[in-house]
Amino acid sequence: MSSSDLTVVVMTRDRIDLLEKALSSVFDRQSKPPSVIVSDNSTREYSELNEFQQRYGFSYIRQSGTLTATDHHNICLQLPATRWIWLLHDDDELRSGAVRGIGKFLNQTHDVGIVVGGVEDITYDGAVTRHWVPRVKETLRGDEGLLELGDEWKARAPCQIFGKQEGLESGGFQDSAGYPSDVTFVCKLARD
Repeated sequence: MSSSDLTVVVMTRDRIDLLEKALSSVFDRQSKPPSVIVSDNSTREYSELNEFQQRYGFSYIRQSGTLTATDHHNICLQLPATRWIWLLHDDDELRSGAVRGIGKFLNQTHDVGIVVGGVEDITYDGAVTRHWVPRVKETLRGDEGLLELGDEWKARAPCQIFGKQEGLESGGFQDSAGYPSDVTFVCKLARD
């Protein structure tokens, strides 16, 4: 996979310390980082962002600071010029080597809407509170793909990689009481 096929979009809002960890996981833990866009919907400007941008060289987009969470997610779907999006919140981190590992699969994939990978929930200090990995490593379609997520899947879309076009065609993130319905979005992509 060439670096032009995948963009990591990191969404942030007033959590500069967590954003630094997320960026470090993309730039310092990957042998060849992909393109990165930081979409900042913070309520104020942070001087640290200039330092991070100089250190890492990512693209930066300052939003209004007043977007709803759902609107911010949907704007982020439109930002990359690449086929694949890896959407992260500022409190998400990539495992070392994750980009290289997924690159081989993405290079051979032409008609997949979403890649569902494993997820670990960790505390700020690094203690694992939950670990989940899909039971199968194969391409599934339709009901079979949706059912494979099962009840144990509690991950959110930012833990996943999805096709930009497929995400937009699905209607994007639907609002649910002021928040993006990540599970609905992922289930629709898994089903379609």
